[in-house]
Amino acid sequence: MQHAVYRTLCDSFGLNLDLLIKTREIDFKQLDDQENLFSSPGSKQNDDAIIQSISLIHPQKAPEWEEKDNLEGPDLESKIECAEKLCKIFKEDIRDQLLKEGLFIKFEPGQIIEEGRSNEGRLYFIHKGTALAELKLSNTTQKLHELVYTPGQLCGLFPILSGTRSYYHLIADDHVAVFVISQTLFRKISVKHPSVLQTLALILLGTLSPFLKNLNFGLVWENYDVGNDLYRQGSKSDKIFIIQHGRLRLIFENNLGKKRVLGEFTRNDFVGIEESFERKTRSGTLTAVRATEVVVFCPSLLNFLQMFCPLVMVKIAHFLSKKIRTLSSNQSDPQYPEISSYSTVALVPASSNVPLKNFAHELNSALNLISMDNLESAYPSSNTNPLISRLRYLELITHLEADNFVILWVCDNEFSEWTRQSILHADLILIVGKIDENSSPNQLEIRINQMSDLCAPQHLIILHRENLYKPPDNTASWLCDRGWISEYYHIRCPSQVYRKESNYMQYLNSPNYRSPSTTSDLSRLARRITNTMIGLVLGGGGARGYAQIGAIRALEEAGIPIDMVGGCSIGAFVGGLYATYQDSTYVVRRGSKFAEDAKSIFNYLLDLTLPLISFFTGYSLNIRLISVFKNRQIEDLLIPYFCISTDVSSCQLKVHTCGPIWRACRASMTLLNLLPPICDPKNSHLLIDGGYLNVLPYDVMFRKGARYVVAVDVSRNYDYLLGDYGDELSGWRVLWNRIFPFGKKLIIPSLSEIQENLVFISCIKSLNEAPLTKNMLHLCPPIKGYHVLSFHQYKEIEQLGYEYTEKMIKDLGYTENSCYKVLFNERTSYDVCDLNRCYSESDDDLFKLINRKSKTILENLALPSPTLKPGTPTSDESFRIVEKTEELS
Repeated sequence: MQHAVYRTLCDSFGLNLDLLIKTREIDFKQLDDQENLFSSPGSKQNDDAIIQSISLIHPQKAPEWEEKDNLEGPDLESKIECAEKLCKIFKEDIRDQLLKEGLFIKFEPGQIIEEGRSNEGRLYFIHKGTALAELKLSNTTQKLHELVYTPGQLCGLFPILSGTRSYYHLIADDHVAVFVISQTLFRKISVKHPSVLQTLALILLGTLSPFLKNLNFGLVWENYDVGNDLYRQGSKSDKIFIIQHGRLRLIFENNLGKKRVLGEFTRNDFVGIEESFERKTRSGTLTAVRATEVVVFCPSLLNFLQMFCPLVMVKIAHFLSKKIRTLSSNQSDPQYPEISSYSTVALVPASSNVPLKNFAHELNSALNLISMDNLESAYPSSNTNPLISRLRYLELITHLEADNFVILWVCDNEFSEWTRQSILHADLILIVGKIDENSSPNQLEIRINQMSDLCAPQHLIILHRENLYKPPDNTASWLCDRGWISEYYHIRCPSQVYRKESNYMQYLNSPNYRSPSTTSDLSRLARRITNTMIGLVLGGGGARGYAQIGAIRALEEAGIPIDMVGGCSIGAFVGGLYATYQDSTYVVRRGSKFAEDAKSIFNYLLDLTLPLISFFTGYSLNIRLISVFKNRQIEDLLIPYFCISTDVSSCQLKVHTCGPIWRACRASMTLLNLLPPICDPKNSHLLIDGGYLNVLPYDVMFRKGARYVVAVDVSRNYDYLLGDYGDELSGWRVLWNRIFPFGKKLIIPSLSEIQENLVFISCIKSLNEAPLTKNMLHLCPPIKGYHVLSFHQYKEIEQLGYEYTEKMIKDLGYTENSCYKVLFNERTSYDVCDLNRCYSESDDDLFKLINRKSKTILENLALPSPTLKPGTPTSDESFRIVEKTEELS
């Protein structure tokens, strides 16, 4: 009941104190009669089972209250009276222990006795006055539900017995005096006197409503190990899943056997609800990425819930409206599905010398840290019952995921049970190594990858010292023996991270500690984990691409972080410069040198050749690219980088993510007829300019995991080529028309203009959709007056791009202290409550959209009209209630 019912109804459906009825004063005679339902509490075997189950009940050690009651006079007598009454309730002589370790506390009217959603698990015995258990709506004084506790009643039974959090505030209605039993004291009592658990369980059952008990038969709690399928593609849609903790992945397989990820789901997500309502077969196979706990129920159970609480359907409508909004947005393209952030991340050392805990602490500014040191008291011991160990660990995971946005599991240096459990419950595995260590995988990595049920992606983290004098040059050796690595990152850490752990902790707590900046490598990794990466995409456009250098300078001055760089044609070159030097000053300097060489006619004359394949040999461009990038590899860049080219041998788009930078840029900058295609040394395929297929590859950036994209488009200001010169054309006629000043001028496009417009044929649709794409800042500098070969005007073009970008950033309201998300047209998904509160004429299309998309789903529900009790909120009031409780649910 603890897992499958109470937590699901509270967290997912928004039901709280409706599940409990008003508690009655303890009936001691009734407790005596019901005692025979259980085996003898004095049974040694029974006691051992209960003692062992206490590990499950208390997965976390709650902090002690700092208050000490130095009582005398009437208050001391009241405390003694409470202790004696509790001894009668517990049926154990623990009076001295209660007086010594229990607390007797008085509260003033309106004072909070216990905060809602607390994990401290205290048991309260009301001695005097009245206490109210209520759920308050966020940002308001309105109360959703309320229970009254009077003298002689116990409060807090469910949290302290089940180990779950408290879902309500306990507030003093008048002058209240309570006897408080902390979780630590209750643990001591239950270990020594196990029958106390049975007694309190009977009292708790008397407080649960028949509604809750009936639901216990309709909700099923199930656990799935890594790699297990919850359902297969094409199966019947007769179940709905609610994730308690874990991660599920929905995979679609076409008739050719090719698989595609449709999405991933995490805690509190409803899975399969749309298909069940529409009575369709499953659209894909749902697989557990890691150990996952779900609650399963059939769609007809919603009919039962709606009759008791109409707010449940509002909750479902809220979920469906967000789902419809996502599917209707441009970002719902299956090429780059919406992937949620990673909730649990396992840190695995690549060697024993890696300062793993120090590195984890450096991420602490953005992520919550948890390690074996502060969990060893909560982790199951080896002599604990395996079922109890599993349940206890699941309860621990559930609590942690509910209280923290991201959890870091710091693994041991060997394959211990702690390491194994951390890997099995991780959404993402980070292999952390030092650049000066052996690049071969250690035994721990090999042992982890021998786990047959491993599904979580693995990323490689290579640590460098902050003052990096020599750029890395051996990343390929780290990757060649690790075929299981999907992504890799170079992280520059402060020198203090490499100290001993004790010395680092002193530095961490000293006033000299410097937290990572927004543009640091650690912050970049944190944004990758939380799915908030910012990608920079630079399009093709020849000399007009120097406007991108100005745009980079403006972005850098504004303090906007860049986590990944991608480009096409000249954008591949500019992006490669920034990924190499990460400083706009160096980008300007190197770019200027390249432009000076490009505008030299002498260099072109030396590179001329017999035009059977192209006008130029490509040697001059190769030398200029090599002089800029040397023999630097893409894998060695400190910022993730890619560029694209067109593979004319296979007629496909090629994304370059490894190999020499100069060769990848050369392939991406190869215009047909002007330069010969470059051969791919791996398969001898011919590669040319990527702009022929995708001149602005923002879609590639989204597929690589960027949440937000800054796209600098220097190709949108193209001209339509218009002119009628007859059915045939002689080159001599064109030459004479240009030399002779008199007569009618012929409008004839040049070869370079035709080449330039050819680029837009296959990607014109993508360019037109770019300004409307969700989560993207589309920058289009006004460079219409500049030609693709106007390298002699590179300074003007660069300054124009800088001024344009700087103005755009200011117009969007971005300042140094504001959130960078204001730059992107991120549309917050409207829910039912938002529509009820903020509806205006501009929202009319959205209203029609939701009504149209929801009509079929809601009609298939065929739900009867609920019977509302007196005082039940109307539909409008229900909308406001759900809207204001979003943060709580």
